[in-house]
Amino acid sequence: IFEKAPNKAVSLIAVSESGVTRRGYTGKYGFEQLPYYGFRELEGAELADIRLNSELHWSIKLPSLYHKIEFAGQEKEGDAELLVLELTPRRGSTTRLYFDAKTGLLARKDDVTFEDYREVEGVLMPFTYRTAGTSFKFTEIEFNVAVDDDIFAEVKDCFTK
Repeated sequence: IFEKAPNKAVSLIAVSESGVTRRGYTGKYGFEQLPYYGFRELEGAELADIRLNSELHWSIKLPSLYHKIEFAGQEKEGDAELLVLELTPRRGSTTRLYFDAKTGLLARKDDVTFEDYREVEGVLMPFTYRTAGTSFKFTEIEFNVAVDDDIFAEVKDCFTK
């Protein structure tokens, strides 16, 4: 995952048998590029969602990115007590954030669970992201690394414009 202020992001998932899946927002448009299926530009709610999620400073800009933020109650998950916020954007899908009542850390965002928090340059970061069918474990997280803008665009091939 590469992110660059103010609003560029791309996820690259390499599968040895098929190639690299790319999903990102260039700052101008969102896209998905899949081996064997090609390139597609994101539209509608998908575009609105990836645009919101590509905002590098998303967590500190919640009031300006979402026009409605409401406390949605408490939930129990295992031994953890979670405080739930529901965020409604002007465009895109409603998001639910689940914070651990003891630690204050973000435990879940919609269906993505965050675990294995470690300190990186004074900031606690989750090193594991888990969904119902997939788990991503990061070995390294770095801040303020020079990133070439080319990484955020699709790879030109027979499927792209």
